[in-house]
Amino acid sequence: MSVSDSLTRILLEIAPLSRLAAVTAGATVALCAALLPLCRRTWFNKPSFSWLGIFYGQSAAGYVRLACAWVKLVLLITLLAGHRELNASEYIAFLIPGVLFAALSRSFTSALSKLMWAALEAVGLLACNTLCGFIIEMSPGAGYTAVYILLSVFIGIFGVYLFLRDLHSISGERRRAVG
Repeated sequence: MSVSDSLTRILLEIAPLSRLAAVTAGATVALCAALLPLCRRTWFNKPSFSWLGIFYGQSAAGYVRLACAWVKLVLLITLLAGHRELNASEYIAFLIPGVLFAALSRSFTSALSKLMWAALEAVGLLACNTLCGFIIEMSPGAGYTAVYILLSVFIGIFGVYLFLRDLHSISGERRRAVG
């Protein structure tokens, strides 16, 4: 197999991830665009500064963990909203930020806990994918679609909860390091 054939196979394998990357980049740019005007009007002694404080005083690992938590949330919502069968590369792309987040944890028990939660999110995503495959191939009934929508909403809310929990742990570790 030549180098060009190998590159072609690799590009064909990661082609479905381009949509995920575009949505993640777009959501990040939109969030930054929304935060920029708020940051210009905020000063340290104002109450509105408290929620922006997550960005100040972080270590490099804290910023990477913050980015991993954000990317994992956006990927989860994008994969749930896609309503299509997923392939292995999309599951791997979803698990990479969770594993990296856990690897940067400060303790072994925290890392193990983060890995468990990431695996639980992946299992929920797999359950939605299985139900989606059943709906597409076997029975596109309204009842199954309603169950898929409810399961997707539940897993999305669970993902938002884990994102907020991760933000709290990042902020708590920063406070322990500073104070």
